[in-house]
Amino acid sequence: MYRKFCNILNKLAEASLAISMVAMLVCVFCQVLFRFLLKLPLFWTEETARYLMVFAVFIGCSVGICRDSHLGFTFVLERCSPHLQLIMRMISYVGMFLLNAYIIYYGIMVVLRNTYQISAALQVPMWIFYCILPLSGILSCLQIISKAIELVCSSNSSHTEGGPVK
Repeated sequence: MYRKFCNILNKLAEASLAISMVAMLVCVFCQVLFRFLLKLPLFWTEETARYLMVFAVFIGCSVGICRDSHLGFTFVLERCSPHLQLIMRMISYVGMFLLNAYIIYYGIMVVLRNTYQISAALQVPMWIFYCILPLSGILSCLQIISKAIELVCSSNSSHTEGGPVK
C-alpha cells in the first residue's frame, strides 16, 4: 500500500515536471520572439524560466530515486556477495535519507527567513519559490523509504526461495 502511495506521488511529480518543462519552453520561446522579432523584451520570462528549472531539478530528484536512475557506481557492488550488496544498498539509502532530512530542515529555515523578500521581476514572495527545498526533500525521503522497504522485502523473499538479492 505504501508503494502504491509512492507511485501516485511519483506520477504527480512526473506530471508537474512535464508541465514545468513545457512552461519553461514557452517562456524562453516567448522571450526570444519578443526580444528579437518584436523588439519588445518581456521582463518576467527569464526569472520565470529560472525558477521553473530549479523546480524541475528538485522534483526530478525524487523521480530519479523512484526510478533508480541516479548516477551510481556499481563496479564494486556487482562483485560483492548478495548479503554485502544488501548492506551497501541500505547504507546508501540511509545516507540519502539523512541528506534529504538535512535539505528539509534547512529548506524550512530558508523559507522562514525569506518570508518578506520579493522576487525582482515577478514581485512574488520568495518563500513560495523556496518551498521547493523542503517539498523535494519530503518527496525524496518518501521514495527512499519505499525503496528500502522494497529492498528488505525482496531480500527476505529471496532468502526463503534461495535466490539472489536484486
